[in-house]
Amino acid sequence: MLFKPFGFYSQIAEEAPIGPVSYYRYDPYSGSLRLAIPGTQFSYLGMSNYYDDVHADIKGSGTNITANPTGSASEFFASSETNFSSEDYTTSVYTKDAGSWGAAAASELPFFSSDFVIEGWVYLDETFNKPPFWKVALRASTGSYDIEAALGFSAGGSTANVRSRIMINATQYVSSDFALSQNQWHHIAWVRSGGSLYTYYNGTKISNGTTGLTVNSNGPIRIFTGENSTNDGTAGAWQDFRVYIGTDKNYTATTINPASSIVTLQEQDSDAGAFIGAAGITDGTQQDAVNQLVLDLKDAGLWSKMLAIYPMVGGTATTHKWNLKDPQDTNAAYRLTFAGGITHDANGMNSNGRCGVYNTHLSPNAMGLNDTSVYVYINQNIAEDKVDIGVLDTTTPYTGYQINARSTSNTFTARFNSGTTLLSTANSDSRGLMGLSRTSSSGFDFNINQAQTSATATSTRASSRSIFGLCFNLNGNPGFYSVRRQAFACIGEGLTPTQADDLYTAVQAFQTTLGREV
Repeated sequence: MLFKPFGFYSQIAEEAPIGPVSYYRYDPYSGSLRLAIPGTQFSYLGMSNYYDDVHADIKGSGTNITANPTGSASEFFASSETNFSSEDYTTSVYTKDAGSWGAAAASELPFFSSDFVIEGWVYLDETFNKPPFWKVALRASTGSYDIEAALGFSAGGSTANVRSRIMINATQYVSSDFALSQNQWHHIAWVRSGGSLYTYYNGTKISNGTTGLTVNSNGPIRIFTGENSTNDGTAGAWQDFRVYIGTDKNYTATTINPASSIVTLQEQDSDAGAFIGAAGITDGTQQDAVNQLVLDLKDAGLWSKMLAIYPMVGGTATTHKWNLKDPQDTNAAYRLTFAGGITHDANGMNSNGRCGVYNTHLSPNAMGLNDTSVYVYINQNIAEDKVDIGVLDTTTPYTGYQINARSTSNTFTARFNSGTTLLSTANSDSRGLMGLSRTSSSGFDFNINQAQTSATATSTRASSRSIFGLCFNLNGNPGFYSVRRQAFACIGEGLTPTQADDLYTAVQAFQTTLGREV
């Protein structure tokens, strides 16, 4: 059995093996995650009616949730309604009518006076006159709930008049009205930060007031619709419910961007998750972009051909340094190290043109002499007689491995495991995915986005010096610094024209998701 890496949780069971049946998700706040019910694959696990147990990843002592109907019209069952309709294995839990509820068998929920985030996704198909229509609650045994987070309608049961309620030890803290439309998924988060209570609906913050109260008990927890069997409930679905206790995840901003990885329930590739965890990527859009990039590269058969992939995502030197193929903080894993004047932001990184350099710790001789490729995604159109990435080794026999995406003569110039002569092809725009690929001893291909041009250049040798970026490694020292901003780079085996085109498609989709495409 393979065990999941630290920080991952399973969509099926806490100790499920990694494999084609078990889908693992990375949660950067796993240290504070006390309860996670993904709300997926229920129909495959026997939840055909409301009496069945459903396996889920419960952080704590339990490994299942149980549907418990009260009232003659109650229903609690697997639903085909999903928040990610392109994947047929994703399902949600559907509740209908009065008093339907599910009990999560988790006893390790020590709220007490701690900060917390309770969040999930809800979907409404009907409205009724009596609140609440969806809530989670925790109590020691019987009597009033020691902590409760609920959504309900104010006067008239209108979706334009929804209120959020956080109740601690029977004291209620109620928000002002806001609107939630029917037949649509909504992200809801109830938050305690210090003495302040908030609700976020679809990323918008609204206050519930302040409190100094301490929650009396620590379990169990229930998720349900309808106040009780005598009140009307609300038909709808929920999925990916989570409870975090502690300050790690506290939402405090005026607006938030809920991680789409929480809502989509799409399979998260374990390689993508390892990178996301190492780099500390917490933004949902960035997580999904990385995940989809990995899936696209694997689908195209490109993943295994790469030794180093640098997504340059997250906006800082700390997040930009990681090699997607091997996210370890070592030179041997080809993670980047930086020196000199480099600016890092959401659009990538660029040098000041005088001393900014990154070192890949990867040399051309790690690939085959006639089986290698290098690509860099540039999002600025600047003509300069500099180098974007590479190495020049003038030791006999002379060899170069370098890209200048646009010279002052409007040419893409390069050497590629070849001698003194610089080869070139016309190019008046340095933006996009610029690359070189060699699959034979007689020549190599220029790749300018989806356009390919062949060049004749006999291979000489592959240098043992490290490849530098934002400049090149000139006999062991950085030189010819470029000021063009980079947003991606990869180095690996040689690619055919079709494979190079597939690489462009995957990288362009990645950049588009991040909003920095050209």
